[in-house]
Amino acid sequence: MTNTALQGLDRLKTALSEIEPYLKDGTFAEAPATLADEYADAILEAPATYWVEVERLEPGTGFALLGWAQDHSERRDYPEFFAMLDELGRIRDEQGEEAAAAPERAELLMKMMRIAPPRYQDEAEAILTEALPTATHVTEDGQPVYSAQQLAEKLEVPIEEVEAGIQHLEELGLIGRQHTGPVYPVQ
Repeated sequence: MTNTALQGLDRLKTALSEIEPYLKDGTFAEAPATLADEYADAILEAPATYWVEVERLEPGTGFALLGWAQDHSERRDYPEFFAMLDELGRIRDEQGEEAAAAPERAELLMKMMRIAPPRYQDEAEAILTEALPTATHVTEDGQPVYSAQQLAEKLEVPIEEVEAGIQHLEELGLIGRQHTGPVYPVQ
């Protein structure tokens, strides 16, 4: 990790000079992994003011490099997540969207979310928050609880479908058993 903006820029300059010979057709596909890793890390640690200036001079360039570096680092740091994501993509390509979203894929999806990079977890939580009804009750420690009826109404599906889905997730061990302790109205 760099300490100053100048050190960050020096690191980026060094990493770029080392990886530049491998630049072909706009990618570093042939670069040794260690060089690509260092370049990605140097990009992510470079001062924000540098990227503002890069964007001013070459619109889209800074954002493209930052996006590449983030993707490269995540794929390096979370390989199991991306292997699972690739598997879901393969299933979707071979069998269609419904097969990839089928209930039997729930276990894979839940495993993926447990090991996902933080930005994927944040995105999933945002989607989930939109999909869940407004909590009317919470547990003693403030965690929201939802009835099957609330979920069915929000998702516009029969309550039996929600109950079956909950049971299936419980059987797979992907969610805990239904809450049976006291709940309190949201204030």
